Amino acid sequence: MRKTFFAFATLLLLQSCAPKLTSSSGLFWGNWILSELEGQPVQMSGTESDAYIHFAYNDMRVDGLAGCNRFNGTMTADHKNLSFGQLAVTQMTCMNQAFEDKFLNTLKEVRKYSVDNEQLLLKTNKDKVLAKFVHRK
Repeated sequence: MRKTFFAFATLLLLQSCAPKLTSSSGLFWGNWILSELEGQPVQMSGTESDAYIHFAYNDMRVDGLAGCNRFNGTMTADHKNLSFGQLAVTQMTCMNQAFEDKFLNTLKEVRKYSVDNEQLLLKTNKDKVLAKFVHRK
């Protein structure tokens, strides 16, 4: 019983020391513009038509533009883990539907993230980078 209590107390202490996700965390800095998808550079125009993703801290939601269609949905995140719930997507006919499909399907694989030097990396459980984004100022 004493060992169990000690193990439980240690676990609680370790959890309380873990970095917490806050509204000032890098994930919530505003719009993140897609710059690379599955290792391939993405052409950016510097306009509002660039594919982007935006994270909302207060209601833990995500929204963005896949290039032509808009999307939104829920997310679960902490200081390094990230996953998306079912995303709602508008259904406009797009010239580059293959790109949109690839981007939206990639989001389903995301399990981790990191933010460094104004770059957001979305990753798999094994830290494989799926997508890179740059912060739009």
